[in-house]
Amino acid sequence: MTEHDVTERDEGPVESITQPPDSSPPSVWLSMPSTQVVTGVPASITLHVDRGTNWILQGGRWAPIPAANFQELVVAVQGLGETRDHRDSVNSGGTYPFTFLSPGSYQVTGTGNTTDGRTYTANPMTATAVAPPPPSFTWNTPADGTAVGVGPNGGSLTVDLTTPSGLAYPLTVQVGLDGTTTSDQDTGTHFTKSRTLAQTPLGPRPITVTVVDAQGRSTSQSRSVVAQDSAPPAVSINPFTNPLVVSQLPAVLSLSGTTSGAASGIASVGYSVPALNISGQATNTGPNGDWSTWTASIPFSTTGDGIAFSITATDVRGGTGSATSQITIQF
Repeated sequence: MTEHDVTERDEGPVESITQPPDSSPPSVWLSMPSTQVVTGVPASITLHVDRGTNWILQGGRWAPIPAANFQELVVAVQGLGETRDHRDSVNSGGTYPFTFLSPGSYQVTGTGNTTDGRTYTANPMTATAVAPPPPSFTWNTPADGTAVGVGPNGGSLTVDLTTPSGLAYPLTVQVGLDGTTTSDQDTGTHFTKSRTLAQTPLGPRPITVTVVDAQGRSTSQSRSVVAQDSAPPAVSINPFTNPLVVSQLPAVLSLSGTTSGAASGIASVGYSVPALNISGQATNTGPNGDWSTWTASIPFSTTGDGIAFSITATDVRGGTGSATSQITIQF
């Protein structure tokens, strides 16, 4: 230790202030989220800035100050051109979008120019541009043939899709339903859209989903959903012979009738005679298996006047609708 390093005083040794701490030079460097980019999709290139450090003596202490003041940042991509940034914020670096138009390898360079005429150069990078696959998607919901209950305000359904991560994002997702098409941009791999199915017409309705990628390529899928009246199902009983005159018991009352069928999503039709504790199922005679027509054979083990019975239709949502009548059975 020399006399220049420590001066002995009554209070002990004091560090010399003749030598400042080590300075650090300015620098710039490049980075990208991934060096593999997709053609036709903007990719972000960041030029980072370190202004370095010098030291000045203030009040008997060494204080740090920036070693450089940048006034311009330049990022260039081979064959695509360059971006020059003169904003006041360049001392904090900058991020710049470039769109790679065709597959291949591209050299990326970056420089920073200071107010006093110095230039600092980043180590170059190589970006590899690849062509994205054509758009594709998995259609999760609604499934083909899904029944949707509709009322005066229509019926709600949710279109849910997933897409692979390597597509040319952003995607445009179009949903065509009831003569109208919605169009939404999707930047992720999961897309959900709510649509309202109009009240009419009832029955199968087509729905189409089209996905368009950032390069204008598209793919479509179509399926159908079935609009069903969400009101309680309707059932009616055709005219029948009353009174029913029989020669023996049990007597069988043969009935037929109609329901709102496919429009309401009828799942079953049954009969009940409460006073006799009798119940059972009708037979589906609808031409398309939709319970639009039915028949039933109700056994009566006794005679009587005005024996009440009911016919009940149940839809796929658990809704019910009934028709009631009475029968007189006599010998």
